[in-house]
Amino acid sequence: MMTDKQIVDKLIQRDNKVTDEFFFTRCRPLFITIIRFVFSYPVDYDEFVNERFESVQASVRNAYINLLRRKTMPQISVIVPVYKVEKYIHRCVDSILAQTFRDFEVILVDDGSPDNCGAMCDAWAQKDSRIRVIHQQNGGLSAARNTGIDWVMAESHSHWLAFVDSDDWVHPEFLQQLYTAAEQTLCKISVCGF
Repeated sequence: MMTDKQIVDKLIQRDNKVTDEFFFTRCRPLFITIIRFVFSYPVDYDEFVNERFESVQASVRNAYINLLRRKTMPQISVIVPVYKVEKYIHRCVDSILAQTFRDFEVILVDDGSPDNCGAMCDAWAQKDSRIRVIHQQNGGLSAARNTGIDWVMAESHSHWLAFVDSDDWVHPEFLQQLYTAAEQTLCKISVCGF
């Protein structure tokens, strides 16, 4: 099964070919016409257009790639450190998956839990493509959170991070309320009580 990152990379490769064809068949002739209209004095059009066209093409391609990533990657990454919570983890994960806000991924960081938590996390990941599992040696709660953050920074293009402790559960509108408040106020952090 391909990861989201691999899917985006494959789409980008395909779309680079498509955008190149689009640029050379549609945009370049229009660009040349505009340049000829704007400049009433003699100019080496081909040289001028080739220089400008490559930079315009790169800018549009980058904007398109960013748009593509935004459409295929989640808005929020929910990081859950997991250690010795076999009795509670079901309620935690179920409450996250039941969110009214649907554009998220869950990163379960198994912090070397000696109980059955690692296998339980793997089982959830098999059932729901939004769940990612990271297994590591026990390093403590902060290390597990940092591992989740590192994974998101390297593998995801989400815009927000959320943290939930594995022995807690969240209200169905937890993500929706925090996301809406942050987007409406243009703040960089959104916090709530429990």
